[in-house]
Amino acid sequence: MKPKYLYSILALSIIVFFAFSIKTETNGNEKKNDKLIKFSHKLHADLAECSDCHDKVAESTSLDMRFLPNHDNCGSCHDVEDSENCNTCHIDDNYEPLIQKKSELIFNHKYHIENQDMKCDNCHKGINEFDYSFQSPHPNPPMATCNNCHDNFAGKATNECASCHKSTVNLIPETHQAVNFLKTHKFTAEEANANCMMCHDNTTCQDCHTATTALASTNTSSDFYAPYAPHNYPTDNSRKQKLNKVHEDLNFRFTHGIEARGKRSECQTCHQTETFCAECHGSEGGDFALGGMVPASHSQPGFKTFGVGTG
Repeated sequence: MKPKYLYSILALSIIVFFAFSIKTETNGNEKKNDKLIKFSHKLHADLAECSDCHDKVAESTSLDMRFLPNHDNCGSCHDVEDSENCNTCHIDDNYEPLIQKKSELIFNHKYHIENQDMKCDNCHKGINEFDYSFQSPHPNPPMATCNNCHDNFAGKATNECASCHKSTVNLIPETHQAVNFLKTHKFTAEEANANCMMCHDNTTCQDCHTATTALASTNTSSDFYAPYAPHNYPTDNSRKQKLNKVHEDLNFRFTHGIEARGKRSECQTCHQTETFCAECHGSEGGDFALGGMVPASHSQPGFKTFGVGTG
């Protein structure tokens, strides 16, 4: 290899390495308050009230206000003027303000404290068992806690998403973010403490799980129907299944063989494979699967390839 190419590859490798390192530092090692100050909620829980340190909370009407303690709050108990003992709390002579994350919620502490007579531990349960709040499994109240009041059935407060969430575009519960949730959600729904009804009703289930072809149709070329909604069946409207939820990949026509052969899905739930598969894959010239399905544009006269398997 020529030296100039060797140096170019080496330089490129160094650039990629540093770029990856910077990204990792930014995303993987997010700075937290345990790098700035020594503190224990567990220790202070028996020595002070929440309002002694978070004195702005009771009057706050928005989560955009600053709630974390400052030097003056600590000074009510600690001798903050003693410069010889700063390292009792501050780490490595670091005097940066504590980090408060930006919230995507709409919440009025003043209303809930004064009008609803709520206490801090009604929502922020368990923080006094840890040193730093982020170590708690629920530093902020989980949805189930809010639902104790924000439940349309109970009639206490609205459970409209937009009443508390600034944006609902990416509003996905933590449990739903599992890679295989679409295929395993039934196990979550069957648990004794399942709380699906916080957001869903029976209509949500019926949109996907109302009778499918395996129950009523052979789905051959003579009586084929595509299981997607909305549909125009003039009879009882009982057979429907949202295709965009089951076969949500836009390229599913070309990738469904991978799922079928890899047993990622149980196709026979909806399709009778002896007839349904044969209707598409059987042809006068042989089995389409042998040559692989190709886009329609690739079948046009004059379409060129550079060799077998090159596309």
